[in-house]
Amino acid sequence: MRVGVFLGGSGTRMGGVCKALLPLPSGESILRRTLRIIGEAGLEPVLLGPTPAILAALDGQALPESVPDAAPNSGPLGGL
Repeated sequence: MRVGVFLGGSGTRMGGVCKALLPLPSGESILRRTLRIIGEAGLEPVLLGPTPAILAALDGQALPESVPDAAPNSGPLGGL
C-alpha cells in the first residue's frame, strides 16, 4: 500500500526553512523519521510536491517515488 507524504509549502512563515528538513530532538529530520516509520509499517511512501532541496537531502538513500506539484508556488492547497 502506498502512502502520500505532502511536502508542499515554501516555509515563508518560518523564514524560508523547509519544514520537512527540520531536525527533531533526536537529530533526525521530520522527513527521514516519517519515511522510516512508513517503511517500518511495511508501506511505500510517495513524496508529493518535493522541492530540489528535499530531494538533495535524501541523497545517499533510495529515493521514494515522487510527484511534483502541478502548479508550483501555489501554496498548500495548490498541491491538492
